[in-house]
Amino acid sequence: MQCCGLFSYRDWEDSIPDTCLCSGAEEMAGICQNVYTARLEQKVIYTKTCFPILLHYVLLFVDIMIGVFFTLAVLALLGLALSSVMIHQMRHALRAPAMTVPVIFSAMPPKYEELKNPPEY
Repeated sequence: MQCCGLFSYRDWEDSIPDTCLCSGAEEMAGICQNVYTARLEQKVIYTKTCFPILLHYVLLFVDIMIGVFFTLAVLALLGLALSSVMIHQMRHALRAPAMTVPVIFSAMPPKYEELKNPPEY
C-alpha cells in the first residue's frame, strides 16, 4: 500500500520493517523521505501513513454493508405488504379483491390432453 506506520514511521521506533523501505524508482517519484534511526542508520521510507488508507477501506466496507442491509429491508417490507394483501383476500373471499391480476394473465393454461396431443393445423 506504499505506507509506513499507522500514524507515522515513528510507530516502529528503531525497527522499521522492510515493507516501509522504498525502491529506487519510488524514491525518484518523490513519495519517499530519508530518515535516521536511533542507531544513526539512514533509511529511505514512504512518507504516507497507513491510517487514512485503512480508514478508506473500512468505510467502503461499511457503505457496502449498509447498502445490502437496506436492500434486504426493502425486500422484506415488500414481502410483508404482499403477504398481508394475500391474507386479507383469503379471509374476505366474498369482497372485491384488493389487487387483481390483469386479464392477459388470467387465461386458463392448456389442458393435459391438448399438450400431449396438440391440435392439427
